Amino acid sequence: MAEEKPVYSKEEIEELVKQWRSWKTRDRISIPYSEREKLKNTIEKLEADLKSLEGLKRFMEAGVCVTDQLVLACRPEEYQDNIFLRAFGEREGQIRVDLTVEEAKRLAKMLEKVIEAAKYKRNLLILKRIYEDKFGHRRYY
Repeated sequence: MAEEKPVYSKEEIEELVKQWRSWKTRDRISIPYSEREKLKNTIEKLEADLKSLEGLKRFMEAGVCVTDQLVLACRPEEYQDNIFLRAFGEREGQIRVDLTVEEAKRLAKMLEKVIEAAKYKRNLLILKRIYEDKFGHRRYY
C-alpha cells in the first residue's frame, strides 16, 4: 500500500485561505520551504477529490436547472464564491420565478452542495496562487 503523503487539514486550509483573503495578512503568509511538498500534495489531493466528487463539478460550469426558468450555479474565483441563480423571464427585464414546495426543497438541498463546491474550488485556486507566489519563481535578495 502506498504511503500517505502529508497534506494540510481542512482547518489549516481554511486558515491559509482566511489569511489570503485579508489584505493585511496576505503578504505575511509564511510557509517554510520544508512545507512546499505538503502544500503541493494538498493541491493535488484537492484536484483529485474535485474530479471524483460526483455532480459537484457541474455546478462550476453550466449550472443545474432547478426549473425551466431557474439555473443554480457557481463560478468561484480567489475573492468570491460567486454562487448565483439565473432566472429567465418571458420578457426582457422580467425576473419572476414561482417555486412549488418540492422545488424549494430541491433548491435547499442543492444550495448546500453548491456552497461546498464553491468553497472547495476557491480554496484550491487560492492554494495554487499561494504556491505560485511562494515557490513559482526565484527571489534574489
